[in-house]
Amino acid sequence: MRHKTGGSLSGLFAGIALQRLGHDVQIMECTSSPSLPARGAGIVCGAHVKAFLDKAGASGDLRVVNTRRLHIDAAGAVVHSEERRQETTSWSLLYAMLRCLFDGHRGTASPASRARLYRYGCKVTAFAQTEHKAIEVCFTNEHGVSETALVNLLVGADGANSTIRRLLLPAVQPQYAGYVAWRGTVPATHVSPAVALMCRDTLCFFSAPGVQMVAYTIPGDDGTLETRCLNWVWYVHYEEGSARLSRLMTAGDGRRHHVTVPVGRLSSAVVERQRLVANHTLPPQFAELVQQTASPFVQRIMDVLAPQSVFLDGRILLVGDAVAGLRPHTGSSTDQAAFHVSKMGDYLRGLIDMDRLQHDIMDYSSNMALVGRSLGITG
Repeated sequence: MRHKTGGSLSGLFAGIALQRLGHDVQIMECTSSPSLPARGAGIVCGAHVKAFLDKAGASGDLRVVNTRRLHIDAAGAVVHSEERRQETTSWSLLYAMLRCLFDGHRGTASPASRARLYRYGCKVTAFAQTEHKAIEVCFTNEHGVSETALVNLLVGADGANSTIRRLLLPAVQPQYAGYVAWRGTVPATHVSPAVALMCRDTLCFFSAPGVQMVAYTIPGDDGTLETRCLNWVWYVHYEEGSARLSRLMTAGDGRRHHVTVPVGRLSSAVVERQRLVANHTLPPQFAELVQQTASPFVQRIMDVLAPQSVFLDGRILLVGDAVAGLRPHTGSSTDQAAFHVSKMGDYLRGLIDMDRLQHDIMDYSSNMALVGRSLGITG
């Protein structure tokens, strides 16, 4: 059987799972460059991600094992500490590992073979079910030329702004939650020993009215645990429609971004202004992280939840953020994708029926969406 799936982490989870079931898979990534940005920088490596990697035969250690949580006040003093295990990694390292599992990227597969399996610059424009129950997918390729493909299964693993979901459910649109996440990473060697020690094997939190921040250690830029980076996420209220939000989402080159202003694109004036804000509002350890980060980036926090994930008698499936764009507070976006794909595998192996597939996916995602909203900040 021939299947198509979206790109990024969710698409790779789906592609690997389908390959392991003996299917012919092609991933269509809308990004035009093979060098994808480090989306999200740091991520939590949850139980479903770990189970997926173990089953797929992933090799190498990509996780930092954190054993405690610290909560600090505005002065930087510890107000609460607890022992709690949670593993973290980087988006880039997990992506590289999944690419190796899927198509040998950076491995032994030939460039031509990889290009057939993983296509960049492809944008789905329409799809329809044929009289023989297959799905005809219309898309523009990396050269802007229209193509069609006939597939047995179309997996919408194309993120919170999913094109597949929009074509299926045009009324379901992401809604702004009223605040943004400033994000960044900095090599542990670029901060003071005290800050590096505080974050070592630890998730550190700060909370105040209208503000939350978390910082933790992830593998270094070279993909090893010998050199580590500190990842931070700073949630700040920005009113919808305000001039302040408009300035934030306008990149240094004048381009207006709707959801994310990527690494290296923020206006230098906006970054410098936020560094001043950090000095006045954050604990000194967290302010130092912001000051030492060369290229932070910003994403608007959006809520979206599809009412269903299975379409056309199971010929089209939504997985990952395409089902529910979870708020980052949950640390569950990647784990959600791995869980959805594991359920897809159970369905395709005949272990569960279509109704159970739908129920399990929607039950997980709707519950995690509620958790995310409960953890979010208010103005």
